[in-house]
Amino acid sequence: TILGRYKIYIIDEVHMITPQAFNALLKTLEEPPEHVIFIMATTEPHKILATILSRCQRYDFSKVGDDDIRERIKVVLQKEHIEYNEEAINLIISLADGGMRDALSMLDQVLAYSGDKLDVQDVLNIFALESKEEKMGLIKSVARHDVNDVLARLGSYIERGTDIKRLTNDLLLILKDVLIYQTSRNDKYLQALTEADVKEFSGVVNSQMAMEMITILMDALKDYKNVTAINPLFEITLLKMSAISTKPVQNQEIYVEKPEPKPIPKPEPVKVEPPKPVVEEPKEETISLFDDDSVASDDNIIYIEGTSNGESYELSTDLLIDLMVTSKKEIKNSLLEGWKNIKRLIAHPKLGKIASMLVDGRPLVASNKSMIVEFQSDSVAEKMNLVKNQKDIQNIVRTVFGKKMFVYAVNRKGSVDSQTRYRNLLELGRLPKADNVVIEYVGDK
Repeated sequence: TILGRYKIYIIDEVHMITPQAFNALLKTLEEPPEHVIFIMATTEPHKILATILSRCQRYDFSKVGDDDIRERIKVVLQKEHIEYNEEAINLIISLADGGMRDALSMLDQVLAYSGDKLDVQDVLNIFALESKEEKMGLIKSVARHDVNDVLARLGSYIERGTDIKRLTNDLLLILKDVLIYQTSRNDKYLQALTEADVKEFSGVVNSQMAMEMITILMDALKDYKNVTAINPLFEITLLKMSAISTKPVQNQEIYVEKPEPKPIPKPEPVKVEPPKPVVEEPKEETISLFDDDSVASDDNIIYIEGTSNGESYELSTDLLIDLMVTSKKEIKNSLLEGWKNIKRLIAHPKLGKIASMLVDGRPLVASNKSMIVEFQSDSVAEKMNLVKNQKDIQNIVRTVFGKKMFVYAVNRKGSVDSQTRYRNLLELGRLPKADNVVIEYVGDK
């Protein structure tokens, strides 16, 4: 007895087939029997040979909607007479990321662990996640600059084996909701939080702080791919977030039902010291900001021997490590404290352009005669390392900090790579001793 007109072959994850196997299948696909249909399923169609794709009809499927997944999960739970709460279902939906099969598989895992009840705590335990309250508490501690509490929380995450990448994504979603609500005042766009949850951040996190935290977390997600261990990087990320300067929250009234207009305080007058009168016309190559005209001279600009290729400075990995070994924390901290003062030179006719780029950097390490500055932008780091710009950079540093230093720029990836190598050498006991490191400076007078 004939049961059907067609015989159907379903090949799942077809992109895993080797090119040799594809070539063997190609002959069949060129002239398939009339009663045979091949269905090939894949999540990575770009990996399939073009000769195969050209002989197939392509159908792209979008992710399953959250409401459809929720409805299906509830049907399964009701048929099995299992108690559940909405928060646990929502958490599974979030983890499934639009995959019905993944959602049902996760549900099966949790029920095998918890028995006849689906509880949010069981979902958290199974998949090494943290509760919403814990994540909100972490953000509040970061915003309040409570470093001790932040590090204590991080220690508990590591001890429990928390999924750090997932935690980073969850923190992003929470901060996104905070930012959206504070700018739109509309709770229908919230995903991870409720309106009551967002109001808990009133007076703690403003929109500007939320935006800066989001930027730092997004950078961390990119850097996770370049490190062998993400826990130290996540710790650095939390410390960076804790170091964000606290500014007065201007949008407090959006959390009050009937806000009363608040008087706008008058800005305090800024004391500007008048410039010193110039008695003599400075030479063409002299920067008039200095009392000591010799600062602008090329002879007084220092650089490290053997680092220039003629157009830009290029430091070897070993030299970067030597600079890190000889760095001093107190010098770096003093630079960090006064770094924002570089803004005062942005209006200068000659140094303004370099000052506007330099202020966006952040001192990574510093010693008596040199510093390494980290920049988020690759192009800015490249411009700062041009030989022609070193003179103006050193003049800016001399003006603001009273120090004559060689300045080298690294991008975000270069910063992470050098710090990772530094830690690896330190763990292996192969880090050079500061007393044994000799760095030759040229033009140092």
